[in-house]
Amino acid sequence: MKNSKVKYVFIIIALAIVIGAIVYFFTKDNSTNISQNNNGSSASRTSTDKNVDSSNTNTNTNTEVENKKNIPPKETAIASFSTVIGDNSAGRLTNIRITCGIINGTVINPNETFSFNEIVGKPTAERGYQEAKIIVDHKTETGIGGGNCQVSSTLYNAVLAVPSLTVVERSEHGKEVGYVPKGKDAAVSYGSLDFKFKNSTGHKIKINIGTDDKNITATIVQIEE
Repeated sequence: MKNSKVKYVFIIIALAIVIGAIVYFFTKDNSTNISQNNNGSSASRTSTDKNVDSSNTNTNTNTEVENKKNIPPKETAIASFSTVIGDNSAGRLTNIRITCGIINGTVINPNETFSFNEIVGKPTAERGYQEAKIIVDHKTETGIGGGNCQVSSTLYNAVLAVPSLTVVERSEHGKEVGYVPKGKDAAVSYGSLDFKFKNSTGHKIKINIGTDDKNITATIVQIEE
């Protein structure tokens, strides 16, 4: 009887060991699967986070580029010159206004050459130019476009104030003019006399020129983009 009880005890212990082993291995497998699933989810989130960060970086870069495009170029006046209009006859004032309006805002790229005659063109009555005093062969006469030489001479003196602007063509009048010092005038006559200068500054430049019917003022502006 005693041996029978011992036998049952061993059987119970053996069953307990088997059940314990089954429970252990089952629990271990589930733990491993759960761990693997968690790792997969973490990687997925990490990948998504990287994509979001990349998207944000691209957006920021594009915004910076757009902002730079919207920033206007820096403009700095590097020279200016004014002359007094002594002869304020109606025809002469009209011619000066027209010519200043045509030249004003002209942009000259590096190494380009400005030509007064090319920009202004031929002064004609059809374009609104009127008769005024002009100098021809050392004499004062009347002709279409009188006053243009004061515009070109004002611009010439502004150009002289910038060492890196090179005068290519310039002619003096046959007699002295009263609006600039002697030898500092620039006579123009479409088809024969022109005023030209080359932009050797290494930057774009712009000509601002205008009149208040009492003075003509020419300003050279350097453009930095």
